[in-house]
Amino acid sequence: MMISRTTAIIIVVCWITIAILSSIYLWIGGVNFWTNIMVLLFLGVAFVVTFGLTAMWPPSSLPEKKLEKELSELKKEVHELKKKIDELRKIIEE
Repeated sequence: MMISRTTAIIIVVCWITIAILSSIYLWIGGVNFWTNIMVLLFLGVAFVVTFGLTAMWPPSSLPEKKLEKELSELKKEVHELKKKIDELRKIIEE
């Protein structure tokens, strides 16, 4: 499953923020039971964001396939129009 660049950036920023907050929290509060619980909660939030964002949206290849199909249809229509224009030019030249 491919994730979009925006989703990847959100996940990376979330993990960096959680790492910074956990470091600050441990530095200020010291290492004890309650700070360890808070760090685990921070990590839980990071995992929820990571797996929630990746599971929330369908793979990004579906819109690309639809776009490719529409583009191929447009190319066919343009090709048909070119043929008609060429026919009209021939008629006008005669």
